[in-house]
Amino acid sequence: MLVQAAENFSLVVFFLFITLFLFKKPHQQLRIYDKLSIGFIQGIFGMCSMFIAIEISKNTILDFRQLALILSAFFGGFPSAILTSFFLGMHRLFFVNGFNEISIIGTISILVQGIGLGLISTYVYRVFYKWILLIGYSLLISNLTFLIVLEDNFSHILIYFSSFILFGGVISAIVYDLFKAINTKLQANNTTARLTSIFETTENEKVYRKVLEEIMHFYNCEFGSIMLAHGSLYKIYCTLEQGNYNIADYILREGDSESTKVFETNSPLVFSNWNYKPPNGKLEKRLVNEGILSSMHFPIIYKSKVIACINLGSLTPFHFTKKQLEYTCNLNSIISFGFTLLDSESRFKTITQSTQDAIILADQHMRIISWNKGAKTIFGYTKEEAMGQDVNIIVPDQFKEAHNSGVERFLQGEESKVIGNTLELKGVNRNGIEFPIELTLNKWKTGGVYFFSSIIRDITSRKNAEASLLESEERNRKLIELSPDSICVYQGGKLIFANDKAATQIGVQTKDLIGTDSLQFLAPEYHERIKELIRKLNNEKDSFSNEEIAILRVDGKKHYYDVSASLVHFNSKPAIMTTFRDISERKAAKQQLQEANQLLKKLSNLDGLTSIPNRRFFDEKLDNLWKESIESHQPLSLIFCDIDFFKEYNDTYGHLQGDECLKIVAKTLLEAINDTEYNVARYGGEEFVLLLCNTNTQKAKEVALDVMNKIHSMQIPHSSSKIKDIVTLSMGIATMRPKLNISQSDLIDRADKALYIAKSGGRDRYFTFNNNLNPLI
Repeated sequence: MLVQAAENFSLVVFFLFITLFLFKKPHQQLRIYDKLSIGFIQGIFGMCSMFIAIEISKNTILDFRQLALILSAFFGGFPSAILTSFFLGMHRLFFVNGFNEISIIGTISILVQGIGLGLISTYVYRVFYKWILLIGYSLLISNLTFLIVLEDNFSHILIYFSSFILFGGVISAIVYDLFKAINTKLQANNTTARLTSIFETTENEKVYRKVLEEIMHFYNCEFGSIMLAHGSLYKIYCTLEQGNYNIADYILREGDSESTKVFETNSPLVFSNWNYKPPNGKLEKRLVNEGILSSMHFPIIYKSKVIACINLGSLTPFHFTKKQLEYTCNLNSIISFGFTLLDSESRFKTITQSTQDAIILADQHMRIISWNKGAKTIFGYTKEEAMGQDVNIIVPDQFKEAHNSGVERFLQGEESKVIGNTLELKGVNRNGIEFPIELTLNKWKTGGVYFFSSIIRDITSRKNAEASLLESEERNRKLIELSPDSICVYQGGKLIFANDKAATQIGVQTKDLIGTDSLQFLAPEYHERIKELIRKLNNEKDSFSNEEIAILRVDGKKHYYDVSASLVHFNSKPAIMTTFRDISERKAAKQQLQEANQLLKKLSNLDGLTSIPNRRFFDEKLDNLWKESIESHQPLSLIFCDIDFFKEYNDTYGHLQGDECLKIVAKTLLEAINDTEYNVARYGGEEFVLLLCNTNTQKAKEVALDVMNKIHSMQIPHSSSKIKDIVTLSMGIATMRPKLNISQSDLIDRADKALYIAKSGGRDRYFTFNNNLNPLI
């Protein structure tokens, strides 16, 4: 009996290992062909177990048919369980007992077990509960069958059978668990080895895909993505969904994915059953629609910082368990190192390939091991042509010997003055043309072997610019020295440069000017103005020009200058450059011209005899006051004055005495209207005019009366007058409030008419113009 038991258990282990080796995925991921194959294998196992059954009594045997059904359902699901139960049922009907009542009941029992076990395997996902339910269900149906077919003395059979199947099921579960643990460990080691190979040999662009494929293969899942940390942002870099790889490059925003929590907690997340508790992110809700039912999210940590997160998803609930997280620790170290190395290499490649400088790496034998695009641009060699060549290909012939001996001395232990410094040397390109370069050379040591890195910049343009600058500076220096203008440069309020012309104009030696205060020779009345201009110049970064100032020479004389200033850099520091042009002679000539023009204008507006304003001045003054009165809405009065019987005066006393009379009257009129808003002018001959601004009719009458009285008081003799024996005046007064639709000539015409009436009315009087259309004011 023990031998038979051992044979049965050996048979269980044999077929269990065959199934485990051939079908390593969960039955949810198997094709229907694979599931039917499992049913076929376990059917053979069940039929074989009947041939080595353990005999308990003459009519009772024990075998592992039910265990074959359990294993078939566990590994292959519903189709496999149905196929195995069909094989076992048909085998019992046709090859064991034939068609009888007990055989039919037994066949029905097997089919019922197959259906039930298949359903349990399909809808129960947790391995531990699945084993318990599969074994329990099989025992239940089998024991019920025994109750039906066995009439008496079946209790000991039930105990034997239950113990036998229970023991076989436990052994199968233990073997399965051990196999899975060993296989997972081996897979983890193989995955680690393959990941190491990927990071060493795969191009950077394909590394993420390869890593994701390996991790998904290890965990037997259908969905995966890699999330990278970019500062405070997170980015889904790539996705792999049921074999379809995509570069997503999608920046996550708040609420997009719950997997971002791993960056905050540094801990993995497992969502075993999305039907019960799904993640809350927007991306996870989209994946639910695609059939994802469980997920795992584990961080990739480097130096205590999460640099990436790998997200895995499965179409099967409870596919990911917390136990599986143990393996992520082993994978994390290699992935984190690889990602960090990948990031460093990517940055190095970006820097070296984007810079215009040549970046060249060489080993201690001076063979080139790295050659970037900048090196190709500067020296003309392609990467393929340069790799492995001696660096002497870019060293001019006259310097090769010195270069080789310098390297040899360094390798022998002598300290190098070149390494770690930046030097200006000569290089040679592919066409043999030498050109100036700037070289920065460094070294590092790995495994006892020296390597050298060099950053080389073509400085041909800079050298040409420096030569041009020197030439320009020389030209500018000569121009400044020979300039007819004074040129000074101020820095920090002190004069730091002056040409000889500036010193000559001040009256000192050039060396005595350097270091003086910027306002030292400036006339005091210009200090505030210049300070204001300097503040504006510094704040607005602008310039000013043609600003007139006065400078006091050391001999005390004041000279006037036209000054311009702008911001410049002098000795690499901000400064103010000023140009002074002596305008003293021009200013004096301008002053004389202005005085002459003023005198000419004054003479042109004065009456040559009386020295009071003439008719021309009157016309201009009336035009200006008329416009002002329109704007101010104030009245304007005009008084025409005429010397009574002046012709007779000239006939009696002569023209010379007549001219004296006109002078006396003009002077009297000026004294009579001692007001800044009143104006007097000689209108012509013996006529004078008074122009009174902001004056109404009543005030104009008062002025006219005052003038008449003053003329009377002068007692100028006039024996030929027909009204008095002294000189008298007749006056016509007109007052208007100017408007745009009224002409100045209207005012003159009214005053003239008033004068006529005054003369017609007996003379030596005034008359005010008045009519219904223009009421008096």
